[in-house]
Amino acid sequence: MFKSRKHLEHLPHEPMRTVRIVLEEAKNLPVGDLAMFGGSSDPYVVLSIGAHRWQSPVCMKTLNPQWSNLECEIALTLSEVAAEPVLRVEVWDFDSVTPDDLLGTTEISLADPANLGPRVYELTPALEFAKSAPGLIALDISIGAPSTTYTVNVWENERWSRTHREWSKDHLTESDRPAWFAGGEKGGKDFKAAVPEVPVGYKTKGAWTFYPMAGTDEGWLYGHGFSGPWHQEKAVHHTVRTRQWINEYHEHFVGDDECNNHANH
Repeated sequence: MFKSRKHLEHLPHEPMRTVRIVLEEAKNLPVGDLAMFGGSSDPYVVLSIGAHRWQSPVCMKTLNPQWSNLECEIALTLSEVAAEPVLRVEVWDFDSVTPDDLLGTTEISLADPANLGPRVYELTPALEFAKSAPGLIALDISIGAPSTTYTVNVWENERWSRTHREWSKDHLTESDRPAWFAGGEKGGKDFKAAVPEVPVGYKTKGAWTFYPMAGTDEGWLYGHGFSGPWHQEKAVHHTVRTRQWINEYHEHFVGDDECNNHANH
C-alpha cells in the first residue's frame, strides 16, 4: 500500500489529527471481468483526503472482498481538519492486461459526526456499470485527538530476476523506484538515504520496524510495477515487491532529557 503524503521536513510544526479508517469488507460489487475469466472482479480500494492517498491490497476473484479489518491512517493538520475534509472512496477492479476499471465510488464528509464509527456506505456505480445494483462498503472511521507525533515511512523495494531466480535490490532498473524510498526524490541505494530528516525540536520515538501486515510474508507486497496495485501473496507474473518500514517522530524538549536523567538516578 503506497500512501502519498507531504514530506515531514516541510510540514509546519502544527498539531496533527489522525484519521483512522478500518477497511472491513465490500459486497455486491459489479462484475469487472468477462465470463470467460470467471465473471468476477479483483477489487482493491483507494482512499483519499485531498492530496493524501492510500491503496489497499487486491482481493482476487470475488464480488464480496474482505480485508480483515485492514487499517489506514492519514494524518491531517488542524488546518486541514478545520477545512471540513471529505474522504473519497474508490473501488477498482485490477486487470493485469488492460487498464484497471473503476467499479464504484462514494464521498464521506468527515465533518459530520454521523459518519464516525462503523457504518456501511452505498457505492455509486461507475458509468460503465451504471445498470448494476449499487455495491456496499463497510468502514469504521475515527479521528484522533490533536498530537505532535508524526508517523514516517520508508519503503524497501526489490525486483525478481528470472535469470538468478531471486529477489534483490541489485536487480532494480533505472526506471524503478530506489531500493529505499520515502516519496518524491527522497531515496537511494541505502536506508539512510531515504530516512526523512528529523525536524528541529523532534526526536525519533524508537527503532525502525517493518509493518507486519496480516496475510503477508514479513510484510512484503507483490505487483507488476511500483505504481501498484499490490497483492499480499506472490504470483508467477509478479516482478517487483515492496514493504513498509515505519517510525515516529515526536516533539522533544531539552527539559525532557533532564527529567529522564533524574528519574534514572
